[in-house]
Formats: sequence, C-alpha cells, structure tokens
Amino acid sequence: MLLANAGGEFYGRSEALNDKLFIEKDGNFQALKMPENYLHTSIILKDDSPCPTVFGFGHAVSNDFGKLPNAYMFSNDCNAFSAVENDILKSYGMVTDAIWFDMDGDGTNEIITVGEWMPPRVLKLEDNKLKDISDQFIPKVLNGLWQSITSFDLDNDGQEEIILGNFGENTKFKATPEMPLRLYYSDFDANNQTESIVCLNKSGKYFPINTFDELSQQMPMLKKKFNAYKDFAGKPIDEIFETSVLEKARILEVHTTQTGYLKQVGGKWNFFALDDYFQLSPITAFQKIDLTNDGIDELLFGGNYFGLKPFHGRLGSFLGGALTQQGEILDDKVIGVNLFNKAVVNFEVLDFNQEKYLIVVFNDSAIDVYKMK
Repeated sequence: MLLANAGGEFYGRSEALNDKLFIEKDGNFQALKMPENYLHTSIILKDDSPCPTVFGFGHAVSNDFGKLPNAYMFSNDCNAFSAVENDILKSYGMVTDAIWFDMDGDGTNEIITVGEWMPPRVLKLEDNKLKDISDQFIPKVLNGLWQSITSFDLDNDGQEEIILGNFGENTKFKATPEMPLRLYYSDFDANNQTESIVCLNKSGKYFPINTFDELSQQMPMLKKKFNAYKDFAGKPIDEIFETSVLEKARILEVHTTQTGYLKQVGGKWNFFALDDYFQLSPITAFQKIDLTNDGIDELLFGGNYFGLKPFHGRLGSFLGGALTQQGEILDDKVIGVNLFNKAVVNFEVLDFNQEKYLIVVFNDSAIDVYKMK
C-alpha cells in the first residue's frame, strides 16, 4: 500500500509529508523506507515492471502558493527505492491528476499530467530517464485550471480521446488564449514572504480579483499609497505596483477554463470543449461504467468545489452526468444520480454478492452508494 501524504498544516521538511509504503507480510502491514521527498503529493503512478518505479507529483507548497512544486521518481531494485535525479521534475507544476496513455502509438505508455496554472504535460520514460515530449502532442496556449484526466472513446472510432476536467465557465475566473487569466507571484512588499495576486484581463489591462482590504492586509504598505478606497478603485496592477516590482514577479497564466478533450485529427492532437452541461462547475472525477446495462461503458463525470472565498460563491451546480461512446449526454435524471452541491473527490465501482454498486466519495461529506440496475 503506497500512501501519499499532504496537508496545508505541514511545511518545509516535515516528516508528515513523506510518502510511505507498506508491505503486507503474514497478515500485517510493515513500513518500507522510502526516500525523503517532503512533497504535498496529489497523485502517484507506478510503471508495470515487476519491481515498479514510482512517480509522485505535488499540488502546492504550504505557505507559498504560486511556487511550483517538485515531483519525484523513485527507482526500485526489488529491495529498496532510490531517488532518481531529473531536471524535468524540478519546479514541475501544480499537478492535480495523471494517467498512463500511449500518446505516440509505439506500444509503450507515457505519463500525462494535468494541473492548475499549467498545460497538460507528456513525459516519456526511456532507459530509466524521463523526457518531456509535450511539444509533440499538446496544442499551444492550453494552460488551464485542470482538475482531472482520463481516456475514453467519445465517438466509437476505436481511438480513445483524452478527457480533461477543468474549472468550468460558471465562475469569476475568465480566460481565453487572447486574454488569459494571470497569477503574479513575488515578494511584492520585500518582507521575505511571497504573495500571489490573481488578475483578470479587461480591455488589455490586468485587474486584481482581490479587494483592497484583502491585499492591504497582506501588504500594509498599500495603505500608505492609497489613503481611500476610491483611490484604489479601478486601478490595474501596473498602477498598484511599480514596474520594477512587477518585473521581478513570476507570471503564471490560464488560457482556458473549459472542460474538454484532446482528439487526434490528421495526425495532430487538438483540443475541443465539451457541451455547456459540463461547464457548470469544476470537473474533478471520472469513472468508466456501464450505466445503461447494454454491456458498453459510458463515462461518468463528477465535480463541484467549495474551497474558494465567499466572493466566488459555491461552485456546486453540477448534478452529475455522463457521455456515451456516441457522444450522447446522459443527464442526472437519466443515470439516477444527484451530486448537486456535493464536492466529488472520486468514484469507485464495487462488486459485492453478485451485485454492482457505485461508490461516490465527497470532500467533507458522507459517501453515497448507488446500486446498479
């Protein structure tokens, strides 16, 4: 059992952040030492070798949002794991999910990762080394607030598409390739503590989403520059901070918040947005499952997210839905689920006593169990 650890209350070289491996022996689990990593691990993958190599990716860095987490690769000689150094894994990105998928059609799967403020990335493992081959497959300007990824044949042509769950279009986060959402990351007030400022593009200028109270609470020096709310109101970020300050900032961008899929067309992978039904909230989970009892799997979608400030509201409008292999939408009433105002974390299918059950796992709520007909 491989246990991925994370938590905002832990930071730095906290032992609680190290991922752990437990081996079953004589009916008991025994801990096997793993290399130190101190990562807020969001997803772990392993290859299919007899002594598998494991890959860990992180979502965030405690007390330093905007800093890009590292990732890790641990090789395995069947006796112990050892860390493999790879520059690609340094400051890798805010990863939320990952899958194995054969992108180049050579019969060997690659790792595809998705995350926030980053594009999908494709990693190829050759001779125990990782190579980033994203440019060969991922369209340009495809940074998103990606939450989930899976593969599924949407048009019954025998070729699986890559389904990407994004933040949706029913939020205050608006982004296009021409007018991307931006995150400015820097120590704006020179107090040895970084800040992150999210900005929207309006008429070519970038305006902070945060209120003056929120910004000045973190950076009190703004109260000296703006003595009244009206002085701050309507100011773009380049009028709030000096050019010399902004030039030191790392800028992360989002080009789309649409949930959609990558499809190979004419030898190239292109991105297509899904129907508005799947844009109501963040899509956080997928499950291949036969919902129509015809022996053919559909793709079940789950979503919703409540981890934002009240200004943004509750992103809980998605009731659940599915797509068939002919691209037909099955809404919540057809498939018999109700996920409204529940933040879906994961789906699992359980076979028990010759019956099949769908288990829906939520954040901060009891699980739901549906009996399949």
